[in-house]
Amino acid sequence: MPMSDYTPILPTRHRNLMQWAQPVIFLRKALRVYPNEIKPLLWVTAIQLVMSSSAIQINNFAQTAFLKRFGVQSLPTVFLAEAIITFFFSGLVGIFMERYRNVRVFTVVLLYFGICIGLIRLLLPLQFVWIYPVLFILKSQSVAILPILYWDILSDLFTTQQSKRLFTLVTAGGVLGTTAGSLMTGRLARWLGLNNLLLIFVAGMVLAAVLNELTEKIVAAPMETRVDRRKGKLEGKFIDNFREFLTNARQSVLLKYMILIIAIPNILLPIMDYQFNVVVDNHFTTEAATLHFFGLYRGISNAVMFVVLMVSGRIITRLGVTTSLLFHPANYFLAFGSLFLRFDIISGIYARFSTETLKTTLNNPARTVLYNFFPEKSRALIRVFLRGAVVRISDFTGSGLLILIKGLVDPRWLSIVAAPLTLIWLFTNIRFKKAYPSILLQTLAEKHIDWSNLEDVNLKALFKDKRLLNKLKQKVAAAEPRLAEFHAEILAAAKPPGWADTLIDALPAQPLKTQKRILDLLVSEDTVSALDRLILLTRSASPELLSVLLETLAKISPQRCSSVMEGFLDHSDRRVQIEALSGFYLGKDPRNLPIFRNRLNNLLNGDDSDLRMGVEILSKTGDNAFSNILLELSAGEDPELKAWAISGLTKMKHKAVIDIVQASIEDTSHQVRKAAVEAIGVLGNNIPVRMLIKRLTDSDLSIRSQAALLIKQREKDALPDLLSALRLPSRVLKNEVLALLDDIGVPAVMLSSFIVNELKTAYGCLAQVKILESGPLSPALALCRDHLLEKQNETIEIVLRGLGSTVFGDRMKLIIRAIQS
Repeated sequence: MPMSDYTPILPTRHRNLMQWAQPVIFLRKALRVYPNEIKPLLWVTAIQLVMSSSAIQINNFAQTAFLKRFGVQSLPTVFLAEAIITFFFSGLVGIFMERYRNVRVFTVVLLYFGICIGLIRLLLPLQFVWIYPVLFILKSQSVAILPILYWDILSDLFTTQQSKRLFTLVTAGGVLGTTAGSLMTGRLARWLGLNNLLLIFVAGMVLAAVLNELTEKIVAAPMETRVDRRKGKLEGKFIDNFREFLTNARQSVLLKYMILIIAIPNILLPIMDYQFNVVVDNHFTTEAATLHFFGLYRGISNAVMFVVLMVSGRIITRLGVTTSLLFHPANYFLAFGSLFLRFDIISGIYARFSTETLKTTLNNPARTVLYNFFPEKSRALIRVFLRGAVVRISDFTGSGLLILIKGLVDPRWLSIVAAPLTLIWLFTNIRFKKAYPSILLQTLAEKHIDWSNLEDVNLKALFKDKRLLNKLKQKVAAAEPRLAEFHAEILAAAKPPGWADTLIDALPAQPLKTQKRILDLLVSEDTVSALDRLILLTRSASPELLSVLLETLAKISPQRCSSVMEGFLDHSDRRVQIEALSGFYLGKDPRNLPIFRNRLNNLLNGDDSDLRMGVEILSKTGDNAFSNILLELSAGEDPELKAWAISGLTKMKHKAVIDIVQASIEDTSHQVRKAAVEAIGVLGNNIPVRMLIKRLTDSDLSIRSQAALLIKQREKDALPDLLSALRLPSRVLKNEVLALLDDIGVPAVMLSSFIVNELKTAYGCLAQVKILESGPLSPALALCRDHLLEKQNETIEIVLRGLGSTVFGDRMKLIIRAIQS
C-alpha cells in the first residue's frame, strides 16, 4: 500500500488527541503562529475576550441609564468633567506604571473598576441621582485606560516582529468579544435584569485580573523585574518641552497642518456625540429599547470596522495619504448636514457610524504615517504634544463650547454651528494635499524618514500624488550621483507606475558605479516589462556597462534573454564574455548546454587567466558537471578561486558545501569569508547562528552588515545565541549584538530570564569570594578570588548593558558612565 493511501487506525483516545490538535496545526500553518507562541497567544486573547465582552455591557448600560434616568441635557457638562477626570486619572496610572510592575498595575486597575462598579450596583436601589454621571465617567475611564495597559503588557510579552504576526489575532479576539457581548446585551438584560448587567462587568474584571496574575506562570518566566515606563516620554521640564514644541510649530509647515488636522475633529466630536445621544433619547422611549439599540449598534459597527480594517491598508495605498485624509472631514460635513435636514434616528446612525468608521479605518492610519516626516530627535516630543496636549485642549474646547451654546439653540441647529469648523478642517486638508509634494521632498532631502523601517503599505501610500512622482523622477535624473542613487532607491521601494522606465532613462547621465546600483534596483519581477528597453541599451553600451546590463538581464529573465547572451559570447571584453556565458547557461535551454560545457571545458583547461574566467562563470551558474573541480579549488590556497568555488558549490546545493562554508567562515581572506557569509544566506538554517555572530566583528564592514542582516532574518533562532554572545569578552561584539537586540526586540520574558540567570551567576561569584575570604588566603587563593571578582564585574556589566540598550534607550550614556565608574 502506498504511503499516501495509508491511514493509521488509532485507539479512540489517540483519535481524540489528533482532533484536539487540529486547531493547533491551523494556528501554526495558516496563521504563522510558532509552537512556543501558541500558549501565550491563546492566554492573552482569552484576557482580551473576557475584558472586551464584559466592558461592552457597562458601556451600553451606563449610556442607557444616563439618558433615561439622568437626562441627555446634562451630557455636555459630563463630557467636560469626564475629559478632566480621565486626564488626571491617566496621569496617576502612568505614575504607578513607572514605579511598579506593569502586570501588577493592570491587575489593580481591573479590580479598581470592578469594585467601583460593584459599589454602584449596591447603591442603585437607593436612587441617588448622582450615581449616573459617576457611572458614565467610570465607563469612559475603563474604555480609555484598560486597553492601554493591556497592550503595554503585550508589548512586553512579544517582540516587534511577533507583534506584526500576532496582534491582528489578538485584536480579532477583542472584536469577537465586543461584538458578541454587545449583541447579547438586550437578551442578558431580559434574563438577569437591567441593573444586573453591572454584575457581568464586575465578574469580568475579577476574572480578567485573575487571568492576568497567572500570565507569568503560563509563559513560565517573569515578564519584567521592574518596568521603566519613562522610555518614550519626555525628559526635562514641561515648560521647556512646550517651548521647543512651539519653536517646531513656527518652523515646520507640516506641524502647523497637523495641529489643525488633529484639533478640529476633537472640537467637533462632543457636538456629534451630543446630537447622536439626543436622537437616540428622542426615538426610544424605554430603557429596554434604548439598551437593545446600543447593543445592536455597537455589535454591528465593531464587526464592520474590524472587517474594513483588514483592507484599510490597501485602500490607503491605492488612494494615497492625502486623499485618505480628505474623506473624514468631507463625511463630517455630510453627517452634520444630514442631521440638520433630518434630525432622526436614521441620520443619527449614519452620522455616528460613518464618522467613527472613517476615523478608525482611514483617518487615523493615514495620519500616523505623517509622524515619520518629523526629525527623529523631535518626533517623540511632537507625538506627545499632538496626542496629549492638543487632543485634550481640543476636547475641553469642544465640551466648553457645547455647554455655552446648547441652551441657546436647538440640538438640530448645532449642525450649523459646527459647519464652519468642518469647512475649515476640509479646506486645511485640501491645502495640505497641495503642499504635500514639497513637504515630502524636503523630508527626503533631510533624511527624516527611516525607509528601512517604514511599513511597505505606508511607503506606497506616500507616492500616490502625481506631482510628487514627477518631482521625484526629476531628482533621479539629477547630475549629482549620490542624490540620484538615493532617490532611485526610494522609487524602487515604492514601485509607482513607470518607476523602472524612470531609472532606465537616468542611466546614461550617471557614472558606472551609480549605473550598477540603479541596475541592481531593477532586479524585480515588476521590471519584466522593461526588458526590451534594457536589451536595446546593450547595442550601444560601453563594455563596462554592457557587462552589468547582461548580469541584470540574467537576473530578471534569463529564459527570455538567452538569444541576447548568445550574441555576446565572442565579445572582445572578458567581463562581457563571463556575463554572456553565465546568462546563456541560466536560460536553461537544453540545446545550449553542450555549447556552454564545451566552452567552459576549454577555459578550465587553458592558461591561468582562462581558468579564472571559467571558475568565475561556475560561481555564477553552479553547473553540477564541474563539481569536482570546485571541490578541489575550495580546498586550495588561492583566495579568489576558493571564494568562487564556494559560491558555485552553494548554487548547486552540493552536499559538502555546509562543511566547506563552516570551515571557511574564519578564513584569513576577506573574499573567502564574504563568499561563506553569502552562502549562509542561501543555506539558511543549516548553518548555526553563532557562526554568523562571530562575523559581527569582521574587519570587512560589508561582511559585518551582511551577517547582521542574516541574523535579523533568523530572529526566532537568533535571540538565545545573541544573548549568550553578550558574555563574550569582545567589546565590539557586545555593541553589535546590543544593536541587533534593539532592532529585533527581545521579549521581556526572555530578557528577564537572561538577567535573572546572569545575576545568579554574579551572586554565585560573590558567595564563593566570601567563602574564600573567610579563611587565610594563599597567593593561589588570592588569584582565584580576584578572578571571581572580575567575573562578577563582567556579569554585572552584561546586565547593565543589556538593560541600557533594551530598556533605558536614550539614557544609555548614563548607563555607560555607571559601568565605567
